[in-house]
Amino acid sequence: GRVVHWRGNHPRSAQVVVLRYFGGLTEPETAAILDVSESTVVREWRFARAWLFRELRETYPELSMRESSI
Repeated sequence: GRVVHWRGNHPRSAQVVVLRYFGGLTEPETAAILDVSESTVVREWRFARAWLFRELRETYPELSMRESSI
């Protein structure tokens, strides 16, 4: 589906999500493992969260209503 397509097109963002979210690593730890700068990790993490949020909002429109009422 869409997530598999995203992972194929944005492999570094996918790696950042796995390491940060599932692995619980910090930005510096993630940067060291991926051999990139911390600013790259921050950028990829921000991109991944925005992409995933948009996909969830499109799939589950009721999430947008909850967010606006918070």
